[in-house]
Amino acid sequence: MNVIVIDDAKVVAQTMSTVIYCDTISQLHIEMNRYSGTTTPHILVLPEFVPPITARLVQSAFASAAINGGSSIYHSSAVPLYEHREESDSCLDDYLKEASRLWLEHRRLLESCDDPIVRFMTEWTAAAGVEVQRLELAGQPCFFGQYRCFGGEDIKPHVDAIEREFPTVITRPTQQWALNISVRAPRDGGELDIWGDVPSYGEYRGYGLTRPVAEPALRYRPSVGDLYVFEPRFVHAINASSSPRCALAGFVGVWKDQSIRVWS
Repeated sequence: MNVIVIDDAKVVAQTMSTVIYCDTISQLHIEMNRYSGTTTPHILVLPEFVPPITARLVQSAFASAAINGGSSIYHSSAVPLYEHREESDSCLDDYLKEASRLWLEHRRLLESCDDPIVRFMTEWTAAAGVEVQRLELAGQPCFFGQYRCFGGEDIKPHVDAIEREFPTVITRPTQQWALNISVRAPRDGGELDIWGDVPSYGEYRGYGLTRPVAEPALRYRPSVGDLYVFEPRFVHAINASSSPRCALAGFVGVWKDQSIRVWS
């Protein structure tokens, strides 16, 4: 596997796509602008964004927390916005009423952990020169930064596209990235697989797509402390792992007016 240096970012070639390792949030921001909208998937990684001691503190904070609710697909500290998409039977008002409470509860839990979510938003604001804000729906801010764990089961192939989940209220962002800050990594399994397929509007179904016959264009196993992003418009899945695979997670969107919004 060849390693090429491009603007101080190490680029590791994997089939026709790449994993790009960056040294700073500012460099990550530059590379996201460079690779957004390309025809092949890429994963951008900032290794050791979270030190091992902080990762352990984050795990401990959520292990002792009594937070109700969560995803119907995986263990998480908050119900994802996706489960309240327009075609669902779930009430968006219920999500929005909980969003601010959960945001404050998560900040309380992580205040002694050099809160990685607040740190990301602060550093990204500085790098982009635009304040990173939580996405708003119906005039209310969404939640951002859920703690989620995957384990013994695969996460099925799927795509994430906010404008397809809320087609009547959200315009398509010029960029949408899935953000993960890894705090626990399994010894075996748990790889993120990404294919070069982007379903059309007619083919779109958020979760539970048929697994492509072809081998994934990229396969990546995160390490503890990694902050990594990828464009979730490409079909992606997570393989079963020998032990829990845990991260703080959400999405970053950039719109035509250069506003930057985050949500989970």
